[in-house]
Amino acid sequence: MRTIQRTLILLGLMGLLTLLAFSVACGGGTTDNGDGNGDGNGGDTGADATATSPPRPTNTPAPAGVGGAPLPREFTGGEEIAATASSSDMVAVGADGYGGTLELIQIERETKVTLTLDGAAGPYAAAVRRGGCPDEGADPSGQFDYLLFDVVDGESVSMVNTPAQFFQFSLAYVIVVGGEDLENDPMISCGNIPSPLR
Repeated sequence: MRTIQRTLILLGLMGLLTLLAFSVACGGGTTDNGDGNGDGNGGDTGADATATSPPRPTNTPAPAGVGGAPLPREFTGGEEIAATASSSDMVAVGADGYGGTLELIQIERETKVTLTLDGAAGPYAAAVRRGGCPDEGADPSGQFDYLLFDVVDGESVSMVNTPAQFFQFSLAYVIVVGGEDLENDPMISCGNIPSPLR
């Protein structure tokens, strides 16, 4: 009888450990390293992950910038995964704002983010933030998820350390400000990153 009880207890503990492991594996873009920057540096998604769990960023941490967000990396080439491509409009904000386009595509395990602002000379600071573009006249909010290279001569091309599918599981937007200070300069352009959650 004691052997049966021990076996049942062991099976129960194994089940709890399996649930805990599954919960951690499905954490996606949430903070799992305790620093609050949402970069999800907890590890790669294993081959046994479910189809609904978001891909996880690679384990290579980037140096932190504004709000603890990782700095971008220059695009040096690589194989684009066409099925991950998405685009949306960048909407002009304020009298001095600029409209344009926002494009994302996965290259290996990272995402190439391309901003094009019509007529913008720059340099103008840009970043990916958590949430959605604020209403007209409202201040932008949400934590900084990823910093992008400044918009110069109307363009910014940045690599961020997460697969493009990550954005399908979190609401995020791109902000461009009329200077180089993301936290204090006024917003001049904003674009929501396409997501089925919207």
